[in-house]
Amino acid sequence: MGNTFQKKRRSEFGSVLLEEKSIHQLINGSFIRRNKSKRILHQAHKMKELDSLDYRAPDDYPTQNYFEDQAHNRKFKTRLMAKWIIYFLIGVIVGVVAWAIKQGIDYLLEWKFEIVEKAYGEGNMGLAFLAWYGMCLIYGMAACGIVLLAGPLAGGSGVPEVKGYLNGVSIAGTINLKTFLGKVLSIIFGYASCLALGPEGPMVHIGSAIAGGLSAGKSRTLHFRVPKIFEKLRTPREQRDFISAGAAAGIAAAFGAPIGGVLFTIEETASFWSRELTWRTFFGCMVSAFVVNAMHSIGSHGSNLLTSTGLLSFGLSRFSLYRYAELVPFLVLGALGGILGTLFVVLNIKLSMWRRDRIKPHKSYAAIEVFLVVTVLACLTFGVSMFGKCHPIADVEVYLNNDVTCDRNITTDGKQLKSLFCAENEYNDFVNLFMNPQDQALTHLFARTKEAFTFPALIVFLILYFLFVVVTSGLTLAGGLFVPMMLVGATFGRILGRIVMLIFPDLSPPIDPSIYALIGSAAMMSGFSRTTISLVVILIELTENTQYLLPIMLATMVAKWTADAFGHSLYDELMELKSITFLDHHPPHSAYLLRVNEVMQPHVWCINQIENLQTIVQILSSTSHNGFPIIKDKGEGKEKTFCGMILRQQLLVLIEKHKFKKHDDDSQVEVLDYDTYHALLNRKWSIENAKLPPNDRLGEYVLDVRPYMDRSALFVMDTSSFIDAYRTFQTIGLRHLPVVNDEMQIVGILTRHDLLVFIDENYHDTMSRRGSLRQSPEE
Repeated sequence: MGNTFQKKRRSEFGSVLLEEKSIHQLINGSFIRRNKSKRILHQAHKMKELDSLDYRAPDDYPTQNYFEDQAHNRKFKTRLMAKWIIYFLIGVIVGVVAWAIKQGIDYLLEWKFEIVEKAYGEGNMGLAFLAWYGMCLIYGMAACGIVLLAGPLAGGSGVPEVKGYLNGVSIAGTINLKTFLGKVLSIIFGYASCLALGPEGPMVHIGSAIAGGLSAGKSRTLHFRVPKIFEKLRTPREQRDFISAGAAAGIAAAFGAPIGGVLFTIEETASFWSRELTWRTFFGCMVSAFVVNAMHSIGSHGSNLLTSTGLLSFGLSRFSLYRYAELVPFLVLGALGGILGTLFVVLNIKLSMWRRDRIKPHKSYAAIEVFLVVTVLACLTFGVSMFGKCHPIADVEVYLNNDVTCDRNITTDGKQLKSLFCAENEYNDFVNLFMNPQDQALTHLFARTKEAFTFPALIVFLILYFLFVVVTSGLTLAGGLFVPMMLVGATFGRILGRIVMLIFPDLSPPIDPSIYALIGSAAMMSGFSRTTISLVVILIELTENTQYLLPIMLATMVAKWTADAFGHSLYDELMELKSITFLDHHPPHSAYLLRVNEVMQPHVWCINQIENLQTIVQILSSTSHNGFPIIKDKGEGKEKTFCGMILRQQLLVLIEKHKFKKHDDDSQVEVLDYDTYHALLNRKWSIENAKLPPNDRLGEYVLDVRPYMDRSALFVMDTSSFIDAYRTFQTIGLRHLPVVNDEMQIVGILTRHDLLVFIDENYHDTMSRRGSLRQSPEE
């Protein structure tokens, strides 16, 4: 029967095909190491909770009729124009939001330091501490409370979720208004507190949310929906492209680096790309960077001159101050960045696993954790700063055109060194590292000063701040890691630069530690994220000087090679931790001996070309499957063969629009037109709310699915290589891949879940699995 499970078959290797329930046998079997079984069990169940996206356009009658219509060229041009308008609007809105975030952060920070300085000016150190602690606590708890209200996806950086979505995983709540607003407000308050986090990672998620919501023209939160042209742009493929552009625009706005934004999306977040998407994304990034630049310049200076580069600006030196011999210490910085980046990933993932099991299930625990972390960090930053020594600002030596000079009014990028805890013309190096906003502390480390920070201040700050970042990343609030990692890298880079300067004190011009700070930042960024090309371009766009290109390239590549020797990037580890079913571009070598029949799901619900309505309703009611192979009758005594695919959503639309008829009705049911059909597919339907005939009459009706099935659905032979099936699935962006035998009969199906369960083990586990499967009795 076509409406029953297909029989299990033995392959030519004699393997018994796995059932869905046998995932427990797979986990508890002898071929999986015990220390992995618990993790795989958790991931397997979490994977099944996530839905997948199908980026392939179906080949059905509505689509064929659309392209046969002479008006489709006009509609295509209209849709193309609408796309360019949306890409422009994405850039504008992302730029405005980035500027608003910057203004909000600056206002909260200014208010905090005014209160602290006023309390200290009254000569009451205890009151100054309470002001510092109180403001940090208020901001930190506000950031946490916003995430608790908006939902867990409003926390963190959002990069793993966006990366998973663009790979084909539908994570509910990733792209919606509630998450967007929660992310924006939480990052404003979180960055203004004393926590070690940055706004750039959230800008990726914020840009993606803006792009997804704007292109869809609807909001479930506001119960708002724009028809017409937006209906054609709500397909998974179109949404994927817009969200990719939004992620790039977020980076462009954060760093003022439109080219870096495009490259970051290609290198780090997007799994599917095209030449057309490149220039559309670049257009959106250009608009985004211009808007935030213009608004910040006009709002801050009241001038029509564009003087700012983006949401973050570090005032990097534009002078070339390094010798080719210094490439050796730059390579050392790359290795240090790889090692420290790997150490950070290991520590943070272990802490995140503990939080996942102990903290995240309880909102009250999450709030208590933020309270405790803010308390500890506020006490440490204030307490350590009190032990710092005051230094005359006039004694700070500054490089100017390769000469060392003194300036009583020395500033770094226009930002005066803070005099908190010191006299008016003095500064505390601990204060300017621990209590300064992180972007200003980074500016001071990048400044062309010779001895603005003492060795004890740099060493203590490096150790404590590294631990701060480990603890802060993963809290229940929004926050990214680019600025914190740059700050860690700039600190150890500055330390190494000072050491080299002490070893070679008589060089003229002297060693400039600011260059080492820049290279250290690049190495640390590459060490934890494994980005290379986009990172180099972003830093070059920040420095506005290509003469730093060679050392930055060397440091990032060495950092990546070093870190890759120990493990994966933080974003990859977080996706695994969150059980996001990400399909990498290349399957592991351990899977090269696998065949499709060892991986596929053998129990498949199939539907006849003309199927009884009662059977379809039973299938939709009793299963949660999203795709069903269509089979056709080859004559009496012959088994039915595969001829296409149809999705659950399509069946629900056909039922909702009463495209069924009675058995004895010979009339033709009108086929839905392309625009109406796709508009209906973009809506949410369920079999429970479907308008059906009475239950006792369902058997009188049949549904002809031939006009709507995907007649060109891809399939794979059961004896094919798993590697080829994996590449087909990943490259095209499939949701289901039917498996047939040499007689074109359905024997199984592959889904994203099936692929990932089998690529987690190494070569020896794979061989053991093959042996175990061969020895299993047939059920």
